[in-house]
Amino acid sequence: TITPPESSDNWLDQLKTDYDNFITQLDTNSNLIPGTLTLVKTRIAERMPLLVEEILYYYYGLDSVNGYVDLQAGMRLRVDYQNYQFVHPAQSTANSGFVGSGTSYYSLNSYRDGTNLMINFDGFLSQIQPYVTTDIATVGAGSSLDTFKVGYQKPYLRLVYPSLAAPSAGSLDPGQAATIMGAATVTDLDKKTNVASFYFRGRATVIPEITVVLQEQPVFVPVGTTLRQLMEQRVSIPSVSLGESLLHSTGKPRLSRLLHEGVSNEPSYRFIYLDVDSPVLDLPLVKGDRIVL
Repeated sequence: TITPPESSDNWLDQLKTDYDNFITQLDTNSNLIPGTLTLVKTRIAERMPLLVEEILYYYYGLDSVNGYVDLQAGMRLRVDYQNYQFVHPAQSTANSGFVGSGTSYYSLNSYRDGTNLMINFDGFLSQIQPYVTTDIATVGAGSSLDTFKVGYQKPYLRLVYPSLAAPSAGSLDPGQAATIMGAATVTDLDKKTNVASFYFRGRATVIPEITVVLQEQPVFVPVGTTLRQLMEQRVSIPSVSLGESLLHSTGKPRLSRLLHEGVSNEPSYRFIYLDVDSPVLDLPLVKGDRIVL
């Protein structure tokens, strides 16, 4: 049971601790089908009254301090690759180093492996399960194909960024690459035990994306995108003087968020009350949000 205290200066921290303990207990329950804990966490996030800065933690496990986020089926992974370009020493005005070499998109899908729900990087490849020998833990994955190496499809995945990124002019140390860790339980991910980890080759930037609906059209946005950042793609966000309503000057956008209700888990949308200018435009978007400008 998660019970916030009636009055305390740090009740939000206590609530988070109680939530984490509850998730750990549920995660170690032998009757829970591996892979379904993500659904439970999402349903809790839908119902909890959250501050703007808490939303991404409860929905996606985002930890900005430690640089990681949990990956979920339904996300899309954008990988901006960089290859190493060697310049002959005679070219004194040029430098060797990593340069941009294209972007790939990988859809995260779930599939049933016996009684477990696994996550992988391609729906088609999940059906044929190609045999891959690449040691992606040490040499990195070149594409979604390499991620199908035996032992790397797990119920839970986490994207971890290093505290210090590899320099663009040097060689790549795998310890300085964005790494994807997989495990059978969330507890193993937290403790970094019994995990399988890999990175994408080159100096790759890895960005998880979610789908929102803007003007009745689905669009992918990076996890962490705010209402303001999405609106800036379609309308100008003016600076406002004291007493002027920013929401009025942008045309009163309407934002609705998906909820699941009742024992039958019926999905429905509820409008989010957009009245106070600050911090409403800094509200992070979550998968399924519908926005009308």
